[in-house]
Amino acid sequence: MASRTRPGMKLRVAHFAVATRRFVPVLLILLSVSGCEKNLFQAPPHGGTADVPPAPTSDSVLTLVAQIPYETLEQFLDNHG
Repeated sequence: MASRTRPGMKLRVAHFAVATRRFVPVLLILLSVSGCEKNLFQAPPHGGTADVPPAPTSDSVLTLVAQIPYETLEQFLDNHG
């Protein structure tokens, strides 16, 4: 028995199925977000409690590494020493 669908009909159904698989998750996400509170995308309130202690401070250590030729040191000492 011959198929009663046109040749392009199967292709359209396949494209529709692919589009549906891509669209349904987006639709579900949009529906779930629409049911949330209205302040979902607002910044949190500023400020805080006054009884929070400040962060501790510590000293920093800096190490300097230099290469000075011996001749340069001799010249410096001869001129300034």
